[in-house]
Amino acid sequence: MHVGLLLGSLRVGGAERQFVELARGLAGRGHRVSFFTVYRGGALEADLYDVAGIEHRSLHGCEGGAGWRGVLRSVRSLRAALRSTGPDVLYTALYAANLIGVLASRGTGVPVVWGVRSAAESVGWKERLPLVVGRAFARSVQGLISNSRRGLDVSRGWGYRTAEAEVIPNGIRTDRFRPDRTWRTEFRERYGFGPKDIVVGLVGRNSVAKGHALFLAAAGKAAQADSHLRFVCVTPDKPNGELRDQWRARLGDRAELLRFVAGGTEVERIYPGLDLLCSASSGEGFPNVVGEGMAAGLPVLATDVGDTALIVDECGTVVPTGDVDALAAGMVEFARMDADRRRRLGREARARVVDHFSVEQLLERTERCLTAWRAT
Repeated sequence: MHVGLLLGSLRVGGAERQFVELARGLAGRGHRVSFFTVYRGGALEADLYDVAGIEHRSLHGCEGGAGWRGVLRSVRSLRAALRSTGPDVLYTALYAANLIGVLASRGTGVPVVWGVRSAAESVGWKERLPLVVGRAFARSVQGLISNSRRGLDVSRGWGYRTAEAEVIPNGIRTDRFRPDRTWRTEFRERYGFGPKDIVVGLVGRNSVAKGHALFLAAAGKAAQADSHLRFVCVTPDKPNGELRDQWRARLGDRAELLRFVAGGTEVERIYPGLDLLCSASSGEGFPNVVGEGMAAGLPVLATDVGDTALIVDECGTVVPTGDVDALAAGMVEFARMDADRRRRLGREARARVVDHFSVEQLLERTERCLTAWRAT
C-alpha cells in the first residue's frame, strides 16, 4: 500500500511525533510512504532521513508563517503531488492540514482520512477557521481517526460527520521511554536534586493549553505544604519571561525549587529523573507526555481532559481541569505517599502502556483502517 501522510510541519509536538512513528512503522511493514509537510524544517525531520520506503516533501518551501496564501499554494502543490505519486490513501492530521488535504484531493481520486488530535470544545481563531471551513467537506472524506473517544465526540459536535470513524489511541515507544537508573542519576545530579527530593515535572511546549500557569500556581501552594517537593518545567521552547516572573512572584526566595529544562528530541532521558509526571492541560485528546511518562515508570497527576482518565486508570490521580487546589493537593498527597507505593504505581503505569498503548498497536489499528478505507 502507498500511504500519503500530511502535517503542517515536523517541529517537536505530539501529532508530529505520532506521525513520524507511523511513517517509520508503516515503512518497516513494507508500505511506501509519501510524507508531506506544509512547511520545511523541524527537529523531527531528521527522524525520516535515510529510512527506506519514506519520501519527505515540503509543499511550501518556507519554515512557516505564510498565511492563507501559503495554504492555497500548498493545496496546488499537494494536488500535483497526489496526481504524480498516486498514493492509495492520504491521511492528514490537525485542522489546517485536514482542510488542505481534502481540497487538494478533489479530482485526484485519492481517498482522504482525517486525523483529530484534540478534544477541546473551544479553540482559537487560527484553529477555528480551518475547522469551520473544513466541515463543509466532511462528507467527502472517507474516514476519520481520533486519538481519543472524547475527541471523536467533540469532532462530531463540530460537524465532522465522515463516512467512517475509528478511535485509535497514540502509540508509545516503550523501548525508548523506559525506566533507566543511569539517566535518573545524571539528571538529578545535573540539576542538584537530592535523594529525598520529590521531583514533579511538567513536560510540554510553551502554550496556554499545556497549563504552565496552572502548574506553577499549584506548585506554589504545594511547596508550602511539603518541603520535599521540587518542580521541573521541561519544554522544547525557550522559557519565556512571563513564566519565570510568575514563579518568582509565587515563591519569592524559594524560586530555586523550580528548574527550567530544555527538552527536545531526547526528552526520554529526562523522564527517569522525575518522581511524578504532572499534566495540567486544558484540552487534549491523548496527551503524549502522559503515555511517555508512564512508560518511563512514572505515576501521573493530570487534569481531566480528553481520554486522560482512561489512560491513567489506577496508575495516578486525575483532577478537574483548571482546579489549582486539587492539583496542589495531588502533589502533596504523592509526596507523603509511602515510597513502596510510589514505586508500585510506577511499575503498574509502565505495564499499562506496554499492554494497551504500544506503537505496534497503533500501527496494526491504523494499517487496518487505511487498508479498508482505501478500497471503499
